[in-house]
Amino acid sequence: MNRIHFFLGILIGVLLALGGVGCGGGGQPNQTAEAIRLNKIGAICQEYKEAKKTYPTTLDELKSWAVENGKATDADFKSSRDNELYVLEPMGMGGAAKKGGPVLIREATGKNGKKFVFTGVRAEEMGDQSIGYIRGDMAGMMKAPKK
Repeated sequence: MNRIHFFLGILIGVLLALGGVGCGGGGQPNQTAEAIRLNKIGAICQEYKEAKKTYPTTLDELKSWAVENGKATDADFKSSRDNELYVLEPMGMGGAAKKGGPVLIREATGKNGKKFVFTGVRAEEMGDQSIGYIRGDMAGMMKAPKK
């Protein structure tokens, strides 16, 4: 169990050093069009958090607020790669996710088994196992060594 806590401490420290967790934004050089698109939604999510003092709990909640405030259109909330609406989920980072706490925003299907995911720093392409870990799904991530 101490190994898990050590690993989580390192991971959280690195994320905080890179700019935090949850919603956020900022331009990132040399990213694909989909990553740039998702970074825009992440920046809007940060604006939402600053205005409401809490993170959105659903994509519809974020989308409605963004459209009403002239920050985005409905089309901005759809992936250009899989043509599906993005998914907004609570982020647990190896622990229990909290309602109103930090969120991740990701593609629903993605492409070639990978999805772009925004976790507060910038959009990155990830597989389902990495996404599950960020969501807080620990099952299978750090199994004890077999004896």
